[in-house]
Amino acid sequence: MRKFTGFRDVIEFWGERDPEGTAFITGSAGSADKKVEISHGKFRRDVIRRSRELRAARLSDGVKNEVILCDGTYECLCEIFGAAVSGTCSVLLNYRTPGEITGEILANVDAYRLWKGSREDIPDIPGLTDTEPFSGTVDEYTSVPSENSGTPVVFFTSGTTSMGKAVVLTDETLMSSAWNGGEMLPLKREDLLLSILPLDHVFGFVCGVLWPLTFGCPVALGRGPLNIFRDFEYYRPTVVSLVPSMLSFFLEHHGFNSELRLALIGAGTCKEKYIRQAEEAGIRISFGYGLTETSSGVAISTGGDPFAMDICPDDTIKIADDGEILIKAPSCMMKGYYKEPEETDKVLKDGFLHSGDMGYLDEDGRLHISGRKKEMLVLEDGTKVFLPEYEERLAGALGNSDVAVVAVDDRLMLVYHPEGTETEKETEVLIGEIMERMDPVMKVVPRGQRISRVILTDRAIPRTATGKIRREKLLEEVVL
Repeated sequence: MRKFTGFRDVIEFWGERDPEGTAFITGSAGSADKKVEISHGKFRRDVIRRSRELRAARLSDGVKNEVILCDGTYECLCEIFGAAVSGTCSVLLNYRTPGEITGEILANVDAYRLWKGSREDIPDIPGLTDTEPFSGTVDEYTSVPSENSGTPVVFFTSGTTSMGKAVVLTDETLMSSAWNGGEMLPLKREDLLLSILPLDHVFGFVCGVLWPLTFGCPVALGRGPLNIFRDFEYYRPTVVSLVPSMLSFFLEHHGFNSELRLALIGAGTCKEKYIRQAEEAGIRISFGYGLTETSSGVAISTGGDPFAMDICPDDTIKIADDGEILIKAPSCMMKGYYKEPEETDKVLKDGFLHSGDMGYLDEDGRLHISGRKKEMLVLEDGTKVFLPEYEERLAGALGNSDVAVVAVDDRLMLVYHPEGTETEKETEVLIGEIMERMDPVMKVVPRGQRISRVILTDRAIPRTATGKIRREKLLEEVVL
């Protein structure tokens, strides 16, 4: 299997070796007979054409980076690949991100140019004309030295709020990650992979586009959220990449087509019953573990136990004395958090990334995940919630510091200990007031991070001597 050095390398290879072979298949939302096959040769030509346009624009106005509102279309892929080939740094965001959040992000990442595609439902972005172009070199993104070159591609660790970090990867680290995964889990040229995960998430981009592209395997591009349930019947794929919540949804609604042979699951914990249910339906389940900071996966299950994962060939994993998973991934590691060298130094030490995940290596050297070291929730759809920061924001909005966030059945709930005159109010009245005070925070967080229920407690939130919330005890007291 060839190890590609970047986006240009992979499109040049397949564009020359198999120019008439199918790279992507797109479809119409309204008719089953309007599928369009896009060849490797056309993809190469479209990307090179777009890269020349971007290079010319950059030379004329000094613009170095571009925010791309990812909508999963073929045009969006041409923009991402074209930016990398032209040497333009791209910052990938979801096209459904609220305008006020996107405006804040544009300022934080020094954005100047914005790609919105042809969609008319994308809101105007506040403050775009006020931002300044970034004109520095790649090395100025972070003070952390890197063995990697390539063009920067910036992903966010979770959602697109201040709780997520902007991670600077490159087209080289991303292609190395695709090779890593492909060595563990190869695809066939005759396979068809359905890409329905968001391209602004590194798991969705690497395992939904780069992994199949490495093998010259056609990629069927999902037709958007409204058609996600019908895409399996429409395209008839043999392979798909999913987050755990999607696996359970499609299984419960019998959404998978009969040709599907393999599902790669990542970006969150998965219940064993759904894995067994899929295998009973003839679908092989492979579970992957990785982080945005490592350009996606570093370990993938390839045997009978989906929770026992083999380490990818370019990576080294060791377990710290306290059980934390430490990762060395020289070909796939991030260059750093965007303009946050101190935050980068906190997690990258002596060449190892301190993942914040807890786990162990079994006698065969396979990795098992046992939980989180940091106070962070990972929901089944891959959404990550940094609890202390979230709770601090909610406490500020509520005017009460004795609050905590818990997850029950994958739904976020606020545990609230009333103070002062609040204790005299009726429960329904107080909960209504709490929801109203939280509203400004709820409007600017992704839907998956919103509070669905408020639980009142007459006890103070249980904490350790250092002030950390004792979450297991809290769950026993107010939920279980």
